[in-house]
Amino acid sequence: MTSFGADGGIVSTASEMLRFTEAFFKGQLFPPAYLPEMQAWNRIFFPMRSGIGIHLFKLPCIMNPFRAVPYFLGHSGLSGALAFYCPEKKLYIAGTVNQVAHPDLSFKTMIRLTQLLLKNQHA
Repeated sequence: MTSFGADGGIVSTASEMLRFTEAFFKGQLFPPAYLPEMQAWNRIFFPMRSGIGIHLFKLPCIMNPFRAVPYFLGHSGLSGALAFYCPEKKLYIAGTVNQVAHPDLSFKTMIRLTQLLLKNQHA
């Protein structure tokens, strides 16, 4: 988004972001031993926790009792962009909903896509 000033964000395609996220979590960008150090979780806002440069997105079972949602590691942007990895399912997700009016929409989309994928794997 060109209206933002310098904020440390990046401009990328979803495909590039997916490649970056996979390389990041596979330890191709830095030694894999650094990843656990980055996971010193602090509460920021529900259901996110912040580590060092990455976030943990984890819904409690009570919010989705019939379809368990695995946890995700990654990051999200101000405009509905996100790039996350689900270690439990070895699943990478990157994309955007390109809007700021509903900040939860990208996460709802990520959850729905994950549930559809997992449902199709079990079918």
